[in-house]
Amino acid sequence: MATVGENIRSRRLALRMTQEELAAKLYTTRQTVSNYEQGRSEPDLETLKLLAEQLDTDAETLLYGPEKSAERNAGAVQALTRAEAAEAELARTEEAARKRLEQSESAAAEELARSESAARKLERTVQSERREKRRMAVVIVAAAVLAAVLIRLLMVSVLGNLYLWDQAEAEVIVSSDPARYADYIGGAALADYRDKLDMDEGIFPETINGAGMSAEAFQMVYYDPWDPQYLCCLTMRYEEDTYRRELERLAEYPSTEYLGYYGVTGFNEAYRPAGFDASEENAYRVKMLGSAE
Repeated sequence: MATVGENIRSRRLALRMTQEELAAKLYTTRQTVSNYEQGRSEPDLETLKLLAEQLDTDAETLLYGPEKSAERNAGAVQALTRAEAAEAELARTEEAARKRLEQSESAAAEELARSESAARKLERTVQSERREKRRMAVVIVAAAVLAAVLIRLLMVSVLGNLYLWDQAEAEVIVSSDPARYADYIGGAALADYRDKLDMDEGIFPETINGAGMSAEAFQMVYYDPWDPQYLCCLTMRYEEDTYRRELERLAEYPSTEYLGYYGVTGFNEAYRPAGFDASEENAYRVKMLGSAE
């Protein structure tokens, strides 16, 4: 392989240039150029570039000769070709990767859209089920209320019919026998007449057939259509002493004020109240003749 000096000399001669002419273009001496060509010294890199420029070649040709430079150029071309091929392959790989990424992104977007659509559909289904449950709850409540009303109306109707039937079937017992006074009034009365819904019978005399007294009229009415009803009317005639004692007994009785619970008015002025017991549920009234006569 030719040396650097030989390559410089060969290229100088090819251009028909003397050592003096080349030295002038390099701003150096002819001896320096001769030393380069004889191999006594070698130019540095900057000088080598300047030599290549003045000799109309490149630095590789001066360093390695034209044949070796061509081989190196061919290798460079091949390397460049391989680099370009690698670059093209890389570009194809990147393009394929980009397409796969786009396809993945598209598939992910489609999957997301399907998921969102399914979520919206599920939400609509849940809302529809909730509305249906609310409607069913309203229907059930309305049906329960209607059933309760109907049952109540039925019970009222049944109880009303039972009451009417009981009224129609209930026996009205009327007794006008003064001898049976003790059967209806007082603690020794018959069972159906004994408690009279816890009414106080103390306003009635214990007996109506004692000395100095007689019953002119007596009537006891008992009627039990649903709850027991009692009505007793008694008219007595007393001798003077007995009459006075009865008035004294009634005077000691804790009479109540008559508040008009039953709207009774129009009493005969010849009579005056001697004792009175009244409440919202019950009323007893005793009227005594103004004199023993």
